[in-house]
Amino acid sequence: MKNIPADVLELFSSCQGLIIGEKTNWEAVGRAVEISEALRDGIRKAPFTAEEKISISKNITNYYGTASSKADISDVTEELFADNSRFGKIISELSEEYELSFDSLESENWQTEAKLQADRVIAALPMLKEWTGIMDICRRLEESGIGNIAEAYLEGRVCANDLLKAFECDLFSGLVSMTISETPVLTKFQGTLFEETIRKYGSELEKFRSLTIQELTAKLSARIPASDDADAELAILKKAIKSGGRGMSIRRLFESMPKLLRRLCPVMLMSPMSAAQYIDPASPKFDYVIFDEASQLPTCEAVGALSRGENVIIAGDPKQLPPTSFFSASHVDEDNYEKEDLESLLDDCLALSMPSEHLLWHYRSRHESLIAYSNAKYYDNKLYTFPSPDNRISKVTHIAVEGFYDRSNSRTNKAEAQAVTDEIVRRLRDPELRKESIGVVTFSMPQQNLIDDMLDEAYRKEPELEKIADEMYEPIIIKNLENIQGDERDVIMFSIGYGPDKDGKVSMNFGPLNRDGGWRRLNVAISRARKRMLVFSVITSDMIDLAGTRSEGVEGLKGFLKYAEQGGGIAVKAGASRVTAEGFERLVAAELKKRGYSADCSVGCSDFKVDIAVAAPSEPNRYILGIFCGTKANFTSSTAEDRYISQRTVLHGLGWETMNIHILDWLDNKEKVMERIENRIKSILDNK
Repeated sequence: MKNIPADVLELFSSCQGLIIGEKTNWEAVGRAVEISEALRDGIRKAPFTAEEKISISKNITNYYGTASSKADISDVTEELFADNSRFGKIISELSEEYELSFDSLESENWQTEAKLQADRVIAALPMLKEWTGIMDICRRLEESGIGNIAEAYLEGRVCANDLLKAFECDLFSGLVSMTISETPVLTKFQGTLFEETIRKYGSELEKFRSLTIQELTAKLSARIPASDDADAELAILKKAIKSGGRGMSIRRLFESMPKLLRRLCPVMLMSPMSAAQYIDPASPKFDYVIFDEASQLPTCEAVGALSRGENVIIAGDPKQLPPTSFFSASHVDEDNYEKEDLESLLDDCLALSMPSEHLLWHYRSRHESLIAYSNAKYYDNKLYTFPSPDNRISKVTHIAVEGFYDRSNSRTNKAEAQAVTDEIVRRLRDPELRKESIGVVTFSMPQQNLIDDMLDEAYRKEPELEKIADEMYEPIIIKNLENIQGDERDVIMFSIGYGPDKDGKVSMNFGPLNRDGGWRRLNVAISRARKRMLVFSVITSDMIDLAGTRSEGVEGLKGFLKYAEQGGGIAVKAGASRVTAEGFERLVAAELKKRGYSADCSVGCSDFKVDIAVAAPSEPNRYILGIFCGTKANFTSSTAEDRYISQRTVLHGLGWETMNIHILDWLDNKEKVMERIENRIKSILDNK
């Protein structure tokens, strides 16, 4: 609206109906002035005679001079329009000159429309002060160089609640642009060139490994003396070989050729007892002695091997089984308790606060659901595990069995044993299923023996099954909680055994699980599978009443059964990573969804995530592409080899197709990045 002319102000100063001192309705005055200005200017331009213009001007003054409220002004406007029929002829000129919206006034309801517009203008007058303040702020923002925030708000692209976030986003965007422009490496960055660098790095690394093996082989081979060397130690060895070792023990032979032994055998694989038996303590010490599965080795048995080395590396998991003490005398020297050994060599080392490193990457389980419960329950989600392309479906299956636990007689569960045997037979008969190795874990020795006997009976009925089993690349194993550690198979079948007896009574006695450290036995058992776990049980999780026991092992069993019954959902939820999706992958996933693809962010149960996983259109429960966005979660490993080579190799082994995208490429050309992703997806689908 244009500035109000002086003659209009003079005209309305004589309107006694509006100007009434302190009681003046200034909203009505303002509205009257605005409308009068428009009308007066329009009248001047209209093709009225001089007499008609004077008459209409007086009518405007008289009409609005009698209005004392918003409602009165609206009524007066309607009456004025009705009383001056010729006024309607110049509406188009007024709307064009003063940007007034009178498009509907030529219709039959033009008076009503005009009144509604007048009401809207009047209703907005109280917000004039606030609007003035907003415009002042917008002006200051413009002067400060961030007027785009005000512009976005005024255009409705940003709501008031998001103004602060929009400002931060704009600020960070400016900082990013400044940083990139001031850093030559970032300015010149191109994702395709970086990917080529990674490819070359992987190729050179593979060549280096191959050359290293060849070099090591050559060096070790060069140390082997020629057969015609006049060497006393070599002569002793030749004589022992020709005589078949007759009259000379291995220890004496080793003592007779200390130098030659190191040249021929720079690395020796021995048990702790063998090291103490065959190698003289006075012989030159090895550079390193390495112990594996140290949680199962008593310290007293390790001392002999420890004394044969200059340095020692001890590997083990304190949350797995300690050495069995079933056949050991339980004697403790209470007067010299500080000199007593702990349960294992590993425990003694930890108690001495020896320098340690945590190996957190878990490679055995080829599906995350197989380790997710153990990781959540016993490792505080600190293990880094790899998600699978079919991560949406659990590979832990609970199979409810109708039967009972014969607690008073055989202490076995025949129904479970038969179900396990039938499953083994089914798999041996199937040409595809028999490609997966099989392991059976029972919670007691009587149940182990029963399943062993039933399987032998099945072999007698179908001898070809035993032949098939013998030809498998790994033999079928049937073990109990006490001796399963160290073994692993593709498919692990559990027979809980314990449960309600024939009278329906459930005892809270679960054998080894009730003992101290029973939770360790459970942890070992439920982490043996590579591809699938089948849990056969008569008992269900709700039958286990923890009020009747304080055993951590029984508590763990209840949780594991519930996990299996609900398809793995509990552990996956409990094991939800502390790492959450960042902004970049959410943007990319949202763009993929706009284009019709199903995409999830931060796929995985541990702190290692696939940033974006794209599902197959025909198989919504299977991912076909994993996208890494260079987020903070990708840098949990300290080396480029782990980030770009080792981890991706493991994922490819699990069935993933992966690719990298980079935020610098996204900022430079988002459409080009999305085109690259779509082309990769189409290529995968075409090759399926």
